[in-house]
Amino acid sequence: MATPTKNILLDEQLCFALYTASKRYNHFYSEALAPFKLTYPQYITLLALWEKSPMTVRELGSHVNLDSGTLTPLLKRMQTQGWSNASAIRTMNAKSTSRCRKKPSMLNQRFLPTLILAWIYLV
Repeated sequence: MATPTKNILLDEQLCFALYTASKRYNHFYSEALAPFKLTYPQYITLLALWEKSPMTVRELGSHVNLDSGTLTPLLKRMQTQGWSNASAIRTMNAKSTSRCRKKPSMLNQRFLPTLILAWIYLV
């Protein structure tokens, strides 16, 4: 005879908890980065470029876990907005490099208070 199973409620599901946390996290960063007209993928790309610049587009994609179909248009938008100085972004050529155009110290002074306020708002 089979043992009866207990139904697992939605609030007891790990996948639902992760989904909810992900939504809150995305909302937090959307609010915090909105004044800078940046998306979260653009923000992590900037952080990677601040840490190690210049780097090839291939290295950058590997570092931030973005494929070329996502990263190439993202870098072009960032270049248009003045966030990055991308030299020879073509078709993920290993010799193509990207640099951060704006100084990290200046941006950190602008980002940090915004992120702190957004975090306080979220909590």
